Amino acid sequence: MYAEAHIEWLMICKTLRASGMPVRAIARFVDLAQSGPGTEAERLGLLRDHQHRLTAEIAELSSRLAHISSKIGI
Repeated sequence: MYAEAHIEWLMICKTLRASGMPVRAIARFVDLAQSGPGTEAERLGLLRDHQHRLTAEIAELSSRLAHISSKIGI
């Protein structure tokens, strides 16, 4: 059987991967978390970097959607 903590980790990894985080970065995040205290800053950095990439990707997609929508409106 899997413990609730295992399922939570699986969900975190699944979310990170589905949002485009490279497997190598996910593995680094997991390694850091398993290392325990003292790795919080690096883990936070990994998550913030990914957040910035996602924000930029969403902005680009929104811009493309607006362009397509304007073409549909014409």
